[in-house]
Amino acid sequence: MERGRIIRRTLAVIVATGLAAVLLGPHALVSAGTFLVLDEPLGEARAAVVLGGGEPYRPREAGRLYAQGLVSEIWLTQGGPLEPEAMHDHEGHPEGHGTHIENRQTLEDLGVPASAIHVMVAETPNTSSEIRVVANRLKRMGGGRVILVTSSFRSRRVRTLWNAIAGQPGAAVVRVAPEMDIEPATWWRNGHARAVTHEWLGLLAAVSG
Repeated sequence: MERGRIIRRTLAVIVATGLAAVLLGPHALVSAGTFLVLDEPLGEARAAVVLGGGEPYRPREAGRLYAQGLVSEIWLTQGGPLEPEAMHDHEGHPEGHGTHIENRQTLEDLGVPASAIHVMVAETPNTSSEIRVVANRLKRMGGGRVILVTSSFRSRRVRTLWNAIAGQPGAAVVRVAPEMDIEPATWWRNGHARAVTHEWLGLLAAVSG
């Protein structure tokens, strides 16, 4: 049932993209990429949250925010499952398995003190679970604001999920971590068709609930 629904959504996005490309020309393709990218004005916040994936760009950006004095803490989600070889490398690690281990190391290499780095213990296999865990932690700590550090194409979905799950748009700022070879306006030419399709599917799912 779930597999069939995913296949239907994938086909719908492919067909819609194809029709838009035929009817509207290159402008539709450009918009399909640029619409996904949302980078909001920065300000001081309680913490920068490194969402899973995008190593090492996301922790590097969080480290820059810390160095600039915009945040006093960096929160790491555990992210999704690791590849088998990475799981082997983490065998016996006190923090278990997860992308947060590499992210912590990157931050410490940048000079962020260990006392400022906090790993959220709940498992977060997808973006919606990450948002839920972050929102709950922020609430337990008495509120405030966080900066959600993510990748360019995922940023619109992160904002949509935060608004739906946390219900407090002003309690988070979405920050895109600079990545190499990312050109949203020409995504179909530079090998990002799969990422754009994935994010549109995720965005449709977030909107539809």
